[in-house]
Amino acid sequence: MVQVDSYCHMETLLGIISIIEAYVFCSFKNLRFDLFYSRVRWEIYYCISPHLHHDGDYGYPFNNNQELENICATSGVSSLPFAQEMEPKILKMPDFLGRSFRYILYRELDANSNMSQRRMNMYRGFADRNDR
Repeated sequence: MVQVDSYCHMETLLGIISIIEAYVFCSFKNLRFDLFYSRVRWEIYYCISPHLHHDGDYGYPFNNNQELENICATSGVSSLPFAQEMEPKILKMPDFLGRSFRYILYRELDANSNMSQRRMNMYRGFADRNDR
């Protein structure tokens, strides 16, 4: 039996398990998407959520939901066609998941406004898989 000493070790263990699940339970055709999906869900539930609940400092530039929404609202990428295309899908997602997903999407669009079609399809697939 594995003994887990701290919350951080538990996070690492859960991350490894989610990657193994993505590898074992998916076809090779969907492996890239399933790993992307697992990484985004991991960041939302094990990094952004604890950061917002002050269970740890994960280095995000916000401390509460309002600041998270303000960062996305004032971001220059919201006028990009892909961001506008994704907004209706994001609004169909559960509130916390949608806000966090929007932040991750906008952060990547800000770093790389020329996102590849394959990467855009991954974001579309994540949004489609998580609507209400």
